[in-house]
Parts: sequence; structure tokens; C-alpha cells
Amino acid sequence: MDKLANLKLRFIIVVTVIFIVSFLLQLYYDYKQINSMTYDKLDTFSKEINLVFKDDLKDIVNRYNAITSHYQDDEVFEKLIRERNRLKLYEYIKNDYNSLKEVDEHLYVMHLFDTKNTTVLRMHNPQSYNDDLTQLRPMLKYANENRVKQSGFEVGKNGMTYRISTPLINKAGEHYGLLEYGVELTYFVEELLEHSSNTKTLIFIKTKNMDSLAVKKEYETFNDYSIIQSLPVFEQIKSKLNFTKEYQYIEHNSKSYMIINSLNFNSFADKAVAKILVVKDITESINEYKNSLYFTNIVNFLIFFIVIIIVHIEFNKYNKRIYKLRDNLQKKDQQLFNQSRQAQMGEMISMIAHQWRQPLGAISSTVVNLQMKLELEAFDLNT
Repeated sequence: MDKLANLKLRFIIVVTVIFIVSFLLQLYYDYKQINSMTYDKLDTFSKEINLVFKDDLKDIVNRYNAITSHYQDDEVFEKLIRERNRLKLYEYIKNDYNSLKEVDEHLYVMHLFDTKNTTVLRMHNPQSYNDDLTQLRPMLKYANENRVKQSGFEVGKNGMTYRISTPLINKAGEHYGLLEYGVELTYFVEELLEHSSNTKTLIFIKTKNMDSLAVKKEYETFNDYSIIQSLPVFEQIKSKLNFTKEYQYIEHNSKSYMIINSLNFNSFADKAVAKILVVKDITESINEYKNSLYFTNIVNFLIFFIVIIIVHIEFNKYNKRIYKLRDNLQKKDQQLFNQSRQAQMGEMISMIAHQWRQPLGAISSTVVNLQMKLELEAFDLNT
């Protein structure tokens, strides 16, 4: 029975070791699964957000280029610009500007220039005019000199906007100025937020590009960027934030975040000068997935303990059967032993009886012989 108990113990030990190894492998697999799931989700989210962002940039450029084309061949519009008749020009396009503002509240700049990069009229700030922006606005200078449409982020004297600069050229091919629209970056922020829930954004602008602002403000900085629009969550993630990566997965204080770093606003020279940082809280989905894995592991533990209990019960049943069979075998062995002894005693008695029969037979034969001789009087008493 000690052997059976040892077998039972060895079996339980083997099963336990197998379970522990399997459990550790499962934990490793779960960890890899969580990482894989998270980064697959992050990659998908990054592609979606980048696609929305690129579409918004393309849409805003096409929209305002189309609006500018409405003015290109307007003779009254051209005449007022050439004459630099600022007051009449303002009244002439005021309704258009207000209508555009109603449609897009993020439209901030509507700026008219002559061919020398000098302001004719700022619809957003009519009192500021006749300033030469050749040195401050390289995109403006390039667009006017080369008579080509340009778009990109550029900080002006009065604002930080994404600008669409279109040279004004009439039907005769004469270049008579430039019309520029500027859209606040919050437009892109709101467009992005419409496409994703539990999402926050931050706006960063290269600090060195803000020197042209007429009114300077103090902003919190991060690396070589100034943070124009910040959030409390930034304090939690900034120590792990890496702008060299397109996207990141960051965990902080039991919170899980997907970070998209790749939404850059480029200058007309195609250099990143501003960016929108997208922060999506995915704590709930991560916790749901982790909880499902925890539940699976708990079920595995329960199955293991059930198996151990079943093994214990079956071994006990088997043990009882072995004991019963042993008792039966012992009884049969005792019976066989008793029968064998009885058989041996029978044989011994039979041999003794046989040994006794020989002298008795001889005596009986002698007595009969003497009796016959006496009866026949042939027995000689003297012999």
C-alpha cells in the first residue's frame, strides 16, 4: 500500500508541475496577447486618425482655394486692391467674410496683399494694414514671387493658423495680389474628436516659430515646443512622451493611454512646425480584456483543483478495491493452505495405516495357518 500511496503522490506532483508550467506559459502568452492586441489597436487607431487629419488638411485647402477662385476674375475686387481702397474693399467683401465665419467659426484670417507682400486689408483686423511681411512670412513671399498656391502652418503677427495662400491672377494673366485664409488649429482638433470617443488633444508649436507674434505670451514648453493647448493628463504622460515615435502606449497610475504623435503641421517648406497630440484613454477596454484573462485563469485553477480532487477520490476507491482484493486473496490463501494441510495429513494417515496393515496381515495369516493346523491336528506342539 505504501507503493500505491507513493504512486498517488508522484502523480499529483507531476500534475501540479505540469499545471504550474502551463500556467506560467499561459501568463506569458496572455502578456504577449495584451501587448499584441494593444499595439494592433494602436496601429489601427493611428492610421484612422492620420487619415482623418490628412483628409481635413486636403479639404480645407481645396475649400478655400475654391473660394479664392470666386474672386480671381472679379473686376471690382481687382480694382479695389490695385487702388488699395481699403474701406470700400472691406464693405465689398464684408458679407462674404461674415458668411464664411458663420459656416466655419474657426476661420480667423482673411488677409489681402499686394504683389509686394504688403497688407492691403485684414478682414479679421481692419485697423492693421500697410505692413510689409516679406521678412516675417516666407510662405507669403514665395507664393507671391512664384505665383503659386501655397499652404501650411505659419505664425503671423496676430495669429497662429494653418494658412492657404493663393496668388490673385486675372483672365489676362496679370498678377495683382494675393488672398490668404487662416484657419485656427482648433478646427482640426474638433474634426478629430468627432471621429473618436474618450479622446483628448494638445497643441504644440515650435517655440522658435513664435517670434513673429506682435503680442508675446508665456507658454509651458516641452522640448523645443510651446504648449498652446494643454490638459491635466499631459502632466501624467509627459515623462514618458517621445516625439520621435509615431505612436505610443503609456500606462500611468492604473490608466492606459494611446498616444498619437504623428499629426504634424508642416510649413510650406515641408518642415514640421506644429503638431496635435492625440491622447485616447483605453483603460476600460484594457481592463475588460485583462478581466476576461483573469476569469480564464481562475477557471483553469478551478479545473485543476477539481482534477486533483477527482484523482484523490479515484485513488481512494482504487485503494479500497486493492485492500478488498488483498483480503479475499488472503482468505483464499488460508483456505488453500488449510486444504493442503488436510491433504498432507490424509496422506500421512494413509501411509501409517498401510504400514500397520502389513504386520497385522502377517499376524492374521499366521493365526489362520495355526488354526487350520490345529483343526487338522497337523500341528506339532514339540516343534
